[in-house]
Amino acid sequence: MSYEQTFVKEKTAVTNAFLHFGNPFLEQEKSIVHLVSKQILGDEATNSVLKAEALGKQQMTTFLTERIWSRNSSLYDTISKNNLPLFRQKNSIVISKTKQKILSLGADRRLYANLYVACQSRQGDLESFFSHENHSYPVAISEYGKLRKCNAKSDFLKCLDELVEPTHEPPDVDVKVIDGAAFVNINAPKTSKTLGEYCHEELIKKIDFMKREVQRIDFVFDTYKPDSIKSQTRDNRGKGTRVAIRKSTPIPRKFQDFMRNDDNKTELFKMLAQSNTSINDPTTTIIATSLTQAVTNQCNIDNTDLEPCNHEEADTRLLLHVLDASLKGFNKISIVTVDTDVVVIALFHFFDMNIAELWIEIGVGQYRRWLPIHTYARCLKEEICRALPFWFALTGCDTVSMFAGRGKKTAWSVWEVYPEVTESFVRVATEMNEISKTDFEKIERYVVLLYDRTSLSLNVNECRRNLFTKKARAVEAIPPTKDALEQHVRRAILQSRIWTSATKKLIYEFDITKWGWQKNERSVNPLWMTLPEASKACFELVKCSCKTKCSARCRCKKQSLPCTELCGCGGGCK
Repeated sequence: MSYEQTFVKEKTAVTNAFLHFGNPFLEQEKSIVHLVSKQILGDEATNSVLKAEALGKQQMTTFLTERIWSRNSSLYDTISKNNLPLFRQKNSIVISKTKQKILSLGADRRLYANLYVACQSRQGDLESFFSHENHSYPVAISEYGKLRKCNAKSDFLKCLDELVEPTHEPPDVDVKVIDGAAFVNINAPKTSKTLGEYCHEELIKKIDFMKREVQRIDFVFDTYKPDSIKSQTRDNRGKGTRVAIRKSTPIPRKFQDFMRNDDNKTELFKMLAQSNTSINDPTTTIIATSLTQAVTNQCNIDNTDLEPCNHEEADTRLLLHVLDASLKGFNKISIVTVDTDVVVIALFHFFDMNIAELWIEIGVGQYRRWLPIHTYARCLKEEICRALPFWFALTGCDTVSMFAGRGKKTAWSVWEVYPEVTESFVRVATEMNEISKTDFEKIERYVVLLYDRTSLSLNVNECRRNLFTKKARAVEAIPPTKDALEQHVRRAILQSRIWTSATKKLIYEFDITKWGWQKNERSVNPLWMTLPEASKACFELVKCSCKTKCSARCRCKKQSLPCTELCGCGGGCK
């Protein structure tokens, strides 16, 4: 009887699962999908499942051959587990920052110790030494080989607050242009059980409330490219598990983890675009982006100025929608976002739009406020607004490292005392040419002042030497080498030119390998420098491996250098 009860119980459970989550045999998904959670098995795990039968036959043949027929192994020897990857992912090994710092300090200690020993026999060249980085990455702008994250981008808003105080009361506007990803993260599921309920019920209620305030609502979503310069920033946030997006898909327990997967977000944003534009209301126009296209709930709306669009980030695409709204006669527009980058992009493009008021609603909860971009732009003047994108990228954003210990407020105050660089900031961000020698020299001088306002140095290598030798600055507290700075400036130019093209449907697709990046089959990473690190470049550290007397093949003799105690011969050869 107990077997019959168990059978009925399990049959009922499977039937209920089919009714609630859908019939798995009708799934169009080619991958292996978890029946209940809709989690998609990864490629590695899928291969292990598909090849399980062949692997089992092979291992059975091996077992019979070794233990039965040839008897090379005992029948009672332990059979090793396969440990095939399935739904449970292996945790990747991550070296802690403390350990990385210890390793970095150890490398510095060995470098300086070797230099001390070598300089007992050779005359050191400090100019050459300070033109090379100590590591395979520039410590001033890289955190152990990765982009140095700019944690205080919002400090730029404090600089703007000195011009005009923001308001904490919502302004009266005609149009709201909303960053869709931010909207989803702020309004994470609370009562919904499935993604269908979340899109078609929970979020629709919030949109219904917004419709009372404005005549048009635009939802702008990010798109995700595999070879993106933002890939490292997204990887640092973590990678979630891939899930099959259906209306019947249960709300993931860890929604933030779910939102870290680019494929999940792409499919969810498509569903949201369809849901939002299905609202039948002739009094309010709703437009939502869906990959390169823009969909709307009104059949008589012309979207030719919005599609096709190849913008990757919503940050830039928001301004394209603002421009479209202004061209259709709307005069008061608000952008809803959580990213300071949008403030910079809006200030640059404000002078290209014929609108009376442009607001940015930024922040969440008690920290939410409305920034009057139109007022900021008129206070700063057009030249400063045109220079902002490059300045902001140079001093740290999602795709360009910040300078260690140099935040936005410090960078802003240095700009105020060195206004001569403004013209160069404008030119490198808006012109499609290579950076000129004159413009680079002015930017280099700006970076020198960023580290030492009293310095008379015109180049960063000289500044590095003076700060390290005369002011006893730590390696992290001196600027990068000129070689590393050139690549950093190129990354900043690339990002600023993307931002300054925000009001175009189709942004020019740059060859990122010419702008401070390098690509391989799996990832996109910064090209930190083109010169080798000091330990591989400085002649002081050249050493031979001669065991006794040095011959003509000796590395030191080839470069007309005396041997040192670091050499294999111990420096005692004649």
